[in-house]
Amino acid sequence: MTSQVILNPCRNRGIFLETLKSLDQLEQDRVTHSVSLLLEGLNSPDLEYRQALYEQVANLEASYISEVLAGETRTKFEFDSYESKLYALQPEGVTDWEHLHRNGVYRATLMARENPNFRFYADIAQAELEEARAQQAMVRQSSPATMLTISLCGNDLANSQSLRLVGRDPELQKGYLRASVFDGQKLHLYSYSRDRFTLEDARQILRRLGVDIPPVASSIDILRTRVKLPGAQHQLLEKLAPPEGTDAYRFVLEQADLLGFHLSGLESLAAQGLPTDVLAEQTNRLRYDIMSSFKQRLEGSWIDMGDIYDSVAYAGEVEREAGTQFAGCDVVITSQSDDPLVRSGYLNALLLSGRENWMWTDGYCKVKECPSREPKPQKVKVGPCSVCRSCQALFDQNKDPSTEYRRVKGKQNTKT
Repeated sequence: MTSQVILNPCRNRGIFLETLKSLDQLEQDRVTHSVSLLLEGLNSPDLEYRQALYEQVANLEASYISEVLAGETRTKFEFDSYESKLYALQPEGVTDWEHLHRNGVYRATLMARENPNFRFYADIAQAELEEARAQQAMVRQSSPATMLTISLCGNDLANSQSLRLVGRDPELQKGYLRASVFDGQKLHLYSYSRDRFTLEDARQILRRLGVDIPPVASSIDILRTRVKLPGAQHQLLEKLAPPEGTDAYRFVLEQADLLGFHLSGLESLAAQGLPTDVLAEQTNRLRYDIMSSFKQRLEGSWIDMGDIYDSVAYAGEVEREAGTQFAGCDVVITSQSDDPLVRSGYLNALLLSGRENWMWTDGYCKVKECPSREPKPQKVKVGPCSVCRSCQALFDQNKDPSTEYRRVKGKQNTKT
């Protein structure tokens, strides 16, 4: 599946604000994000906008479910750039790619401060931030190039409980091959997830590319070993890892009855006006039941009780009785990034959504034609993308401020 970014760089929701939210608040925001989007849709009179939000949630939830199922997932994502910076389309708008990963470092660092067992998680987040900066460097250099990154589950870094708490299943050992391909115009991200992806598997792939990894290397060392190759090698992953097994994401989408039932349950929660902590608990309960249903249907053991409500509830009971743990069902496990990015293994990139979290500070608006820059730049209140309120208002209307200001000037010159 391919996702195309429509660039509006100043609708930036990837905000690095250490003082605004506690770790508990961040976790609740993450687990209830889909419900919040559905509530926004229910409150909107714009039917087209409501449908767009519904489809966004469907993609996000399908991604969450597919991540806990056995199988592989292949995705493609296209970034856009503005002034040599990368931006990714997120549920709340276009997000600065580096800021998104800085948020991931922030969250992981908070977790490590509270519990030293999560030190590995902070290391992963930092390595992913470095990867994002390397991707931006590819764009700045302007020449076609390819970069391979391997992200493993991390069984060598932490115990099973710690891995589950950050959304990584130590039994599935899902790992990711990521190919960042810059073709001279756009940066493309190709991703392939594979179960039971071991350190030795990673070493063998890297050896094929001429990179020798010491026997003592850890998953973090593998993640930080970014292999740069000449030219735009769009088929690199197909050459390194031919498709095999079940496409988990495709399987989830094919089960329209289960996915539709799950989305209806989330919409019902959205309409109830529950406190955030209660909403998070109820959302996770729904996800556990639906993940149980998808797991059993994939295995061929799902039982139709004659009513989908009873069938899904029964599936959840069976898995609870068996002690099944879906990584992250009791905490938030996945980024709020758009579905192709969720399925690309970036589990640490946290999106702080909502303009209520924006900090407007004194600065210079980055829009070159902004009136505040004439006859010389004047300090004004700017948001997290260094854009003033007036220009931001135009961006929010899907208008290019520079074009609008030139149009106004043209009219003024005509009158004079």
